[in-house]
Amino acid sequence: MSSSATFLGVCAFLAFAVVALSRTTPSEGVVDASEVSAGVLYANVVVTHGTLFVVVAATAWLFEVPDAALGVGTRPLPDAVLVGVLAGLVLAAGNAAAARVADALGVPYSDALTDLLTPASASGWVALLGGVLPLVALAEELLFRAALVGVLAGFDTPVVVAVAFSSLLFGLAHGAQGLAGIVVAGLLGAALAAVFVATNSLVAVVVAHALVNAVELVGHATRGD
Repeated sequence: MSSSATFLGVCAFLAFAVVALSRTTPSEGVVDASEVSAGVLYANVVVTHGTLFVVVAATAWLFEVPDAALGVGTRPLPDAVLVGVLAGLVLAAGNAAAARVADALGVPYSDALTDLLTPASASGWVALLGGVLPLVALAEELLFRAALVGVLAGFDTPVVVAVAFSSLLFGLAHGAQGLAGIVVAGLLGAALAAVFVATNSLVAVVVAHALVNAVELVGHATRGD
């Protein structure tokens, strides 16, 4: 139990570090899309999220955190992927609706980061949809859902408390998108946590998360925002 507690301590530190680093992410009025290429941004995302994934996974292995606590290997892969796709479609619709409500209420939102992430070429879309977004989803779900919900709940922490703590940090980690981004991301985090609790599957929430991000970016490009 003490080893798992150490693992949780490391993960909590990483989550707060992610929140702090999000404050340095380019935001509207600070960086123009023409100043940063998509390739450079993608490389930065791969390095940061790849490092996050490696550190969390290595720490889980070092402290012998049970796979089941992280939602690994708990469901057949095809079943987990199907659940993730269905959940992702529902959450993508909810995410879009929440964003529209925030916009209607005039809650501050910055889409500068979305502009930077939106590819201008077919190869960019392949890189984004086939590599960058899945890696982002994997790293963030391993930290915010598997560790800060699944493992934390194993310490007799009420699930609602674990979900609230994780979702608050997940929302704050999207601070570069303004207040609306924080609120919408927090709600999405809570929904993903609910999926994780219901399925105990890391694969399911990774697929759902990646799909939500993909739908958002494709919709953004289609609308020409």
